[in-house]
Amino acid sequence: MINKKLFTKNKKIFFLKENFLLKKDLSLKNKFCTKNILSSCKHGTEKWIINQKAHWINNKRDKVSNFFTSKKHENFNNAQPLGNMIVGKIISSPKGVSRFKNGDIVLAYAGAADYSFLNFEDIICKVKKDVPYEKYLCFDPLVFAIGALRDSKFKYGDNVGIVGLGAIGLITLSIFKKQSLGKIVAVDLDRSRLSIAKKIGADLTLDVSKKKEIEHFRTKLDKVGLDVVFDFSGSVSGLNTAISLCKYNGKVVAGSMYNEANSDLKLGKEFHWNNIKIISSRAVNEPYSDYPSWNKNRIFNIALKIINSKNYQFKKIILKKFLFKDAIKLYKKNIKNNKILKLTFLHR
Repeated sequence: MINKKLFTKNKKIFFLKENFLLKKDLSLKNKFCTKNILSSCKHGTEKWIINQKAHWINNKRDKVSNFFTSKKHENFNNAQPLGNMIVGKIISSPKGVSRFKNGDIVLAYAGAADYSFLNFEDIICKVKKDVPYEKYLCFDPLVFAIGALRDSKFKYGDNVGIVGLGAIGLITLSIFKKQSLGKIVAVDLDRSRLSIAKKIGADLTLDVSKKKEIEHFRTKLDKVGLDVVFDFSGSVSGLNTAISLCKYNGKVVAGSMYNEANSDLKLGKEFHWNNIKIISSRAVNEPYSDYPSWNKNRIFNIALKIINSKNYQFKKIILKKFLFKDAIKLYKKNIKNNKILKLTFLHR
């Protein structure tokens, strides 16, 4: 059998093809093998990998202090997989495992490929028949949205801002629309994403590509400012915007990974004058601040409850599925124009 996988190396995107024999390859006997139906990419993070700027690959991290050292990983120049989630059908499973069996459709963490070889801990859950596969692929951004929401310690009725309307930002908006009666302000520079935010339920959208739109909001529409602002933009300009939208003693939740800070980061002005608190949020960091009552498994269980609930719909996140054979062309195009919220591939 031939497995086609999406990889990157030397800033190029390509398919890596490998032959495998399920029954004869001893290295696979303790693995689950899935024939994948859908796979999705985390192209915001993966852009770092493609451009060879991923610090978690380039530099060794001290696992106690989380300090990124100057030492290079031995494999930092190796080809790296792209994609992070799959929905697939198990076609082979290890002996003695009863929780998952051949024929089960499962959600798992894995790269974009026609087949995946999984350890038990890679599999998140079985997929329910009455829940769309695409909704399960929103699991990863949903986990980060829940983590950011909890880290913010927002209070019921708080007025909230969301900067950066990618998958995590729009899912955060969907959750807040169900959980709070406060005002929700959605911010981006892409008109189509602002339109989606409005349809999901944002009370106000701000287009930061227009000059003085933030200034008009803060000096004319809301001189108090927002209680909590979430920044999922991954950019210094987005962080600056989040700070500007905050009230005195307000909170900014930095929920995405930033490039190296530079002279564009404004830590004078509103940040200094309004006593803004910046909270770093990464939902998969353990132990959590409220450990042991909260841990990653509890976050995962909450995410699955939301996915399996009919009260939450994420149809605006994955609007279209693309054939995996076209993945290279689509990925390159999306890096340039960033039009697709969550790049999703259909495997045949």
